[in-house]
Amino acid sequence: MSTLCILPKKRGIRMLKKIIFTGVLTVLLLLFGMSEKNKYTDITRNNDWMQGAEVASNGNIADKCIIMKEILPQSPIICKVKVLDDIEIITEGGKQKAIIEEVYKGEISEGEEVYLYSTDWYLTLPVESSKQKVPFFNIRKTNIPCVGKEYLVFASETIQEKKGTLLVLFPSENISVTPIFCYEDSINVVVMPDGHDGTAIPYETVKNNEFILPSEEDLRYMEETKKYLLEYFIYGSDRECY
Repeated sequence: MSTLCILPKKRGIRMLKKIIFTGVLTVLLLLFGMSEKNKYTDITRNNDWMQGAEVASNGNIADKCIIMKEILPQSPIICKVKVLDDIEIITEGGKQKAIIEEVYKGEISEGEEVYLYSTDWYLTLPVESSKQKVPFFNIRKTNIPCVGKEYLVFASETIQEKKGTLLVLFPSENISVTPIFCYEDSINVVVMPDGHDGTAIPYETVKNNEFILPSEEDLRYMEETKKYLLEYFIYGSDRECY
């Protein structure tokens, strides 16, 4: 009889320990997340945060450009935006304030202020246990947007947050390109990786580029694709595209 009384107490103690452990772990994770977010936010508040950073310059874009022409017009949301503020790097990616100027497709309103958001825009900081010595800015072919300029944006959804609406850029897994294109023409400098560190190049050398690519051929494919997509929505609004 006494045994039957003791066993539930043991189970209760074990359950209480699990609850306490889970609670402590959750608090630690939240504190870690907050410290990481503060770390990234503090970096982006400094105007020199990109100095010394590296970025990947990957090529072989021809096949991806063909895919982009086929799938990007099928994006759930397609619009023209004007960028209002500098990018803010957060732990999950990056976001940038913009205003919707024209809607080509999707449930979103002209004049609405949103945050462009992409998981492609994130910064990897060096740690002592890693061979990485400088910050690495993860960008997929298209550079982060410039404040004051207008862009054609392909997005997958909107997410409501306390601080505003996130306009989530179309996933780049199948195309390896962040789908956002400036309405202005840009002068793009081609910088070849030196081969000592894979595809990495100093971000400072390409910070004014719209596209970050390792060859003139890749750049030509990308610029032609951009022209096609811009003309598709600027001049081809009467065409059936989805």
